[in-house]
Amino acid sequence: MAERSGIHVTGKDSGWPVGGPDEPDPKKDGTGTDDLPKVESVEKGVVHAAEESQRVSDTGGDAGTTFTLTFSGQTTAALNRDTATAAQVKTALEALSNIGPGDIDVTGATGGPWSIRFLEGGQYEGDNVAAITGTGVGVNEVQTVTVEGAPTGGNFKLSFGGAQTASIKYNATGAEVQTALRALATIADDEISISGNGPYVCTFAAGLGGKDVAAITADGSGLTGGTAPKVSVTTGTPGKVGPTIVVETLVEG
Repeated sequence: MAERSGIHVTGKDSGWPVGGPDEPDPKKDGTGTDDLPKVESVEKGVVHAAEESQRVSDTGGDAGTTFTLTFSGQTTAALNRDTATAAQVKTALEALSNIGPGDIDVTGATGGPWSIRFLEGGQYEGDNVAAITGTGVGVNEVQTVTVEGAPTGGNFKLSFGGAQTASIKYNATGAEVQTALRALATIADDEISISGNGPYVCTFAAGLGGKDVAAITADGSGLTGGTAPKVSVTTGTPGKVGPTIVVETLVEG
């Protein structure tokens, strides 16, 4: 380890001239030609190198969620929070139009954190490059409302978050069910969408997306005809919270 003006620079080749009698063997020549960046300068406690290094890590979030990385306006495909390897992160970044093979190296454990170096010899050598940013991607919950027992008349009601809809006719379209649910004070217009005309597939989004939400409940006591008509609600896809992605610049280019 070399110490200059209170700055500690470590590594196989710190890029800092190290040749004093107090330095251990082998001496380093500061050429920066091995697998660690060459230090160019230290300014106000910040190490500047020919290879910028950034570290990406994730905090929180539910298992099985994903994240994306963005560099200078280009965004990667989704990467799994739990299983992404350094090689997969590198491949995803190199698929961007502004990062090519030989521009970066990525190291780190499966699931992170990952260290991303902008390599000497690449297009960003010596540059103070833009910080990579990350976005966690959650899973939107999907619930299905089914009118059972083949009713021939009457109506049913749905409730969410303590609010109940007006009566919905037994053979309502998906659009009608959607309108009834969006009329609730507990669901905004962009927070639920309905597909199908029975069963009704309810997908939560926006403020209710990317997390586990309360189950819709149903009252089918107003249904008539058929055989013991009722309304059931099942959760097909539980909502999940995406991770928070943290990016730190370890060494500036």
